Amino acid sequence: MSTQTMRSGGTAHPEEIMNFLASRLIVGLGGVYDISGSSMLVEESDTPAMTVKVNTGQGFVKKVASEMGYPARVYSSAESVTITANSSGNSRIDAIVAYVDLTATPTATITNVLKLVAVAGTPAPSPVAPDSTAIEASVGASNPYIVLANVTVANGAVSILDANITDKREACQFELNQFLSDGQAENYQIDATASSDDLTVTLQNAEGNDPTESSPVRINIAETIYKVESALSVELDDADGDYFLWDTGKIQGNISQLFVYAIVSSGAIVLGVSPDPSKTLVGANYFDGSQTGSAGHTNIVCNDTVSDTDECRLIGRINVHQEDDNDWITPATELVVNFPIYETDWLDYDPVLTSNGSMGVTATTSDITQYKISRDKCVVSFFLVVTTSGSASTGIRVYLPAVAVTGLRDTTYAFDSVAFPNRAGFGTVLTGNQYIDCFLVSGINWNIGTAKEVGTNKVYQVA
Repeated sequence: MSTQTMRSGGTAHPEEIMNFLASRLIVGLGGVYDISGSSMLVEESDTPAMTVKVNTGQGFVKKVASEMGYPARVYSSAESVTITANSSGNSRIDAIVAYVDLTATPTATITNVLKLVAVAGTPAPSPVAPDSTAIEASVGASNPYIVLANVTVANGAVSILDANITDKREACQFELNQFLSDGQAENYQIDATASSDDLTVTLQNAEGNDPTESSPVRINIAETIYKVESALSVELDDADGDYFLWDTGKIQGNISQLFVYAIVSSGAIVLGVSPDPSKTLVGANYFDGSQTGSAGHTNIVCNDTVSDTDECRLIGRINVHQEDDNDWITPATELVVNFPIYETDWLDYDPVLTSNGSMGVTATTSDITQYKISRDKCVVSFFLVVTTSGSASTGIRVYLPAVAVTGLRDTTYAFDSVAFPNRAGFGTVLTGNQYIDCFLVSGINWNIGTAKEVGTNKVYQVA
């Protein structure tokens, strides 16, 4: 018979069966299940003495991410661990360790393989906990282990109290790859921080730290799961200039959004941010999904070299603020969107108002001034109350948040009076495709010194 499963009462459960399950459930190193509670928590003994107790609980023991994982539990009652006396004249720090003794011959109930010990540290005026070398020397170099707590043992101590114990349990990181769709990621967030006028965009784990082997970021790209297990960041240099290619008075000085991409290059994840029009070393502009654009697009900045055929996915976007002098300001709000859509939220902007001639234009109120970009389309809404001075024959010029395609003509509306709208007007996108000029109908001039209303709510294609 060559079939097997697991069942209470069996006396031969090969490690390979459990490793098949553990290797698919646990990411990276082992740890304790549910560290928010008392699972395998180290505390002072019920009657304080030179012992500590390890509470009941469960976890997995793995020494390195690639090796076999061993389920571990303290199941019927708390276990006691002895702390050796300290008469050195200095304090020391001991590590409370759970390890799997691979040299032990398992009993039928396998209660002699998982062991709990205190690995004594070195007494010193400023003691430190035992490192991995010291722990391996104590428990055996080939034996996998996890650290549950550190215990400070004072010179001449006669008992260990909770105040002497530092919880060092780390949570098991469960593998959830099967629930990730193409383009999705988990256990991650995106941080953006300005320093010396530059902006650094960083991929972090959900705790806000750099990814590690025990707490990686996982990303599904083209139905393959990739893990980021170390620091990953991109710096946007203010010396690169206006990232949005829209001059002072348009997008600069207002909130906009940068898009963050995960790109697979030579089997590893590269972090990319767009747009950056100054970058010419990267061979493609990545939009969304598996589309890689064309070789002529070079406005994505990455932390490493990528190819124009590399798969990539949009993993998030961040609200940003680049000032008119190109300096970056740390965003007040970071926004992560975990699906591949090149689309901003509704964003506020402060449109520049001028005229296309000698007429003076002053905005008195801005009821709505917002825009939203989706792929190559921009939706803009503005409803402005303005006053005029000087010549009344020219148009009121309202700048757009993004440059329109060449030759676009737009119909909007303009009223010469707010209280009693009359003299309906029209608007056109003129030279430069960066603004709408709002005119009254032919042969009718604006009244000078009175409030007027101009507005639009339209979709147009960006250049």
